[in-house]
Amino acid sequence: MDDLTPPMDREAFRRMVYTGQLMKVSGVLAALALVATRHVSWLDLALCSALSVFTMLGVTAGMHRLYAHRSYQAHPWLAAVLAAAGTMSGQGSVLIWAAVHRKHHAHGDQAQDPHSPEHGGVWHAHTGWILKFYPEDLARYVPDLLADPVLRWQHRHMGLLLWAGLLFPALVGGIYGGWWGALTGYVWGGWARMFLVEQSACLVNSAGHVWGSRPFDTRDRSTNLGLFALLSLGDGWHNNHHAFPGSARHGLTWFQLDPTWWVIRACQALRLVKDVNVPDPSVVARRLL
Repeated sequence: MDDLTPPMDREAFRRMVYTGQLMKVSGVLAALALVATRHVSWLDLALCSALSVFTMLGVTAGMHRLYAHRSYQAHPWLAAVLAAAGTMSGQGSVLIWAAVHRKHHAHGDQAQDPHSPEHGGVWHAHTGWILKFYPEDLARYVPDLLADPVLRWQHRHMGLLLWAGLLFPALVGGIYGGWWGALTGYVWGGWARMFLVEQSACLVNSAGHVWGSRPFDTRDRSTNLGLFALLSLGDGWHNNHHAFPGSARHGLTWFQLDPTWWVIRACQALRLVKDVNVPDPSVVARRLL
């Protein structure tokens, strides 16, 4: 595999993307309707919460810090689980996600940046770019990842993994609540959860380049947004990340909460993770504005 361009033309791909986005919005609206009519159970909320954290970690610890930046090494089975969880978030395969993100870093807030608010506005950076996106000319950004057979398999079967993430909560809900439980589990743990995770990630692309603090001088407009740091499990410390893109830790001080970093550290203690890259505190201090 030396090309990430899908086996469909641009228009067919765009229809698929629009359908996916419509399903996510419909899912969160259906979840709100269930709340309004008091047809929501503790299991629905538990499925939504647990799968949100699991799939968000697939994005932050997996697609982002492990694969896009190689900021640590993970045991093969842990790396595979993170790759699967990231795909279940509904944000594409690891290969596509990492290629887009590396392109973002290579051309931060320049015209070639796929999702810069400097070139398209906040809406474009948040969601508009997804509706226009077509994955071509991206393979050159991920030659190392293309050599990984697990990631090639995951790329070819991302639809299967996506549906596994949708049907699992329906199955759990059905076991405990019959057909109605399966339906509400599918809504809450599936499409609504996917919508919430995507919005948390998209806030980093949009708000994280417009509002917030800039403790480090970077060539782009990245900012730190403590308000969104927990929603994004630590990726909201975006200016920190652009200053030290190879760091597995984005919250560089004790008060900058970074749940993804806590998970990486826990896995390191269990010897599931090694070669963790974190900048020396003296280097961080020298670069502060």
